[in-house]
Parts: sequence; structure tokens; C-alpha cells
Amino acid sequence: MTDGYEAMATSSYPADDALGTIYLLHYSGRTKQRHQHYLGWSSDVERRYAQHRSGRGSGETKKAVAEGLKITMAQTWKGTPLLERRLKEWSRKGWKGFAGICPFCQKEDVLPSDLADALGPSSLSVRHQHAA
Repeated sequence: MTDGYEAMATSSYPADDALGTIYLLHYSGRTKQRHQHYLGWSSDVERRYAQHRSGRGSGETKKAVAEGLKITMAQTWKGTPLLERRLKEWSRKGWKGFAGICPFCQKEDVLPSDLADALGPSSLSVRHQHAA
């Protein structure tokens, strides 16, 4: 099984209800575009995280690595590509970002209750240090 991003390259998207991991990455600072988080979905989150950290991940994380920022896995949840897209759509409405669900950031925007319920509890115990 491939994750959503590999699937895009092969034009074979995962099913909306495919079970995998929704993950939130936190950057050690803001990018030139003022971003500090990346939200993604993968069926193999450890492999995908390694890709992001090495600069071979999404366009957004490639930029962060090129700018010298450290990338830390901030949170993970069991979820589907559909739920990941719903979270991204919520974030884009009003340019909210993901600080509200990041344990490293002050809570700026709180998820609406329907999204919070769908997301459920985090499945990652976060250590407050940035990975190298």
C-alpha cells in the first residue's frame, strides 16, 4: 500500500476510507511563507517522516529543510485521507493553521467539535525537543 503522496505520482489515490495515520509535523521556526506545520496522511508514517526530514517529502517540507529548519513529529492520529482533507479544508478557511492541535504551540484556533470528535485522541506521546 502506498501513502497519499506516492499515490499522486502514480495517479492511484488511496480510498477516502483507507485506514492509516494522520500526522502533524512542527518546524523549528517559520518558513519564508510563514508556515510552521505540515499535516499529512500515510499508510507508513515512519517511512514518510524520514522522507520529509531528508528533504524528499512534500513541497512544503522540502522548503522547510532547504531553509535549515528542523522537522519534528508533533502528533499522530489514526485516520483516513478523507479526514485529513477535512482538517486541511478547515485550516484553509480563514488561514487558521494547525497551532491549535500542536503540543509545541500556543493554542490559537480550536478545532470545531465535529472535527475534534472525528480525530479523536492523539496516538503519539510527544517529547518536547526537536529531532535533528
